[in-house]
Amino acid sequence: MRIEQLLYLKDLSETHSITQTAQRFFMTQQGLSNAIRNLENEYNVTLLTRSNQGVSLTSEGQLFLAKAQKLIDDYNELKTSFVSLEEKTDSLQGIVKIACHARLLDAFLIDILETASIRYPFLQFNVIEEDVVEFINIIEEKEIDIAISLISDQFFDYSTLKTVIADKNFVFTILYADFFVYCCKKNHPLAQHSTLIFEQILSHPMVIFNQIDAYPKVLWTNQIRDAHNFQNRFVTNNTSFHRSMIKRGLAGSLLSAFEFRKLYRKHTYLTAIPISDLAQFTFFVIHQKNDNLSPAAAKILELIQTYDFARN
Repeated sequence: MRIEQLLYLKDLSETHSITQTAQRFFMTQQGLSNAIRNLENEYNVTLLTRSNQGVSLTSEGQLFLAKAQKLIDDYNELKTSFVSLEEKTDSLQGIVKIACHARLLDAFLIDILETASIRYPFLQFNVIEEDVVEFINIIEEKEIDIAISLISDQFFDYSTLKTVIADKNFVFTILYADFFVYCCKKNHPLAQHSTLIFEQILSHPMVIFNQIDAYPKVLWTNQIRDAHNFQNRFVTNNTSFHRSMIKRGLAGSLLSAFEFRKLYRKHTYLTAIPISDLAQFTFFVIHQKNDNLSPAAAKILELIQTYDFARN
């Protein structure tokens, strides 16, 4: 459970609308629905009921929210106490347009949006989910200000990607270099290993975020062929489906260590095993030259670039 999920539930109890609550938290309706569904799955309860009139809390949902209210109140008090008066009254205005890879929306971008909503309450956001190839086009067409993504140096030609971006006269900045882990249930046949090599996981079912098929062949390396050779392969951008496949023991997944900490560290029945022979996982941001960014976009870029991946 994350505090954001409780805040979503609280807001839904007031708006009775997935659409309105999603807009208030600068997220997609699907992302909001997934967050509530994950909370329901974690506690084995049904929190919401849906009808033509919108959504409302079930009797279980009302009891759950009542018990969670103190946590929400404590969180709001803590947040208010430690945000400076200058930050709370910042009058910075404008719309910041962000594109983000699907797997980083929940693991990373939600933290940025939460911090920004506190420091810059008058800012607005347009957020879209995209893969790195589309980032290049939509930045060039000025449809977005900032693009956030990640890439595996093992599977994709990192140097070619950087060259393409440089040719477009954009700024490419590495945010964090991480390592691969294999995420699975603790009763998985591979779970007793302290480390694994890539070949060991090829014969086991894998659920994969839709990155393998999304990139043009110019960015592929030979390792990409191995990724297509999983005997049972499930390719998705749906984070709820991805999590359910792992949590129910139907598949494992390759993730960065950061993603595992953010998405699964509270699920004690899961484990993460380092993959010793895969190269690093790189998180990066692409944006227009600094002097082309609006003051609002520049502030959000600063939040992104100073985010502490190792701590979080």
